[in-house]
Amino acid sequence: MAFEFTQKIRQEAFERQSRRCAFCGDHMATGRFFGHHVIPKQLGNPALARDDLLATVENCVALCTDDERNCHSHVHAGANYRTGTVAMPEAFKFSHGGSRVLHQAWQAKLSIIFNQIFDEIGERYRRSGGA
Repeated sequence: MAFEFTQKIRQEAFERQSRRCAFCGDHMATGRFFGHHVIPKQLGNPALARDDLLATVENCVALCTDDERNCHSHVHAGANYRTGTVAMPEAFKFSHGGSRVLHQAWQAKLSIIFNQIFDEIGERYRRSGGA
């Protein structure tokens, strides 16, 4: 499937976040996290070079998945991974560990791309007559 994260990408996100969950900030054990797509991979088009970003560390956040606290499930509104809610980049306050400056720069960049993709999808929907 297009836009999957490699183990290396997931590990880079984990380290960038100082081994903390990007959503709740709790510390996570190595290998006990999920690499989550901030901009959903389902929105990508493999024919567009811009969408290559979807499989990079920029679009990956590590989220906790343990039994006590499962932020990955929470982000997807109760484990509805196919049609669940989409959390905007600002929801992942610990995307860069504790660095607010790096988080805000990352958030701004991804928010622009996120909005471009959604605008394009909306335009295609309008052109198709809403069907």
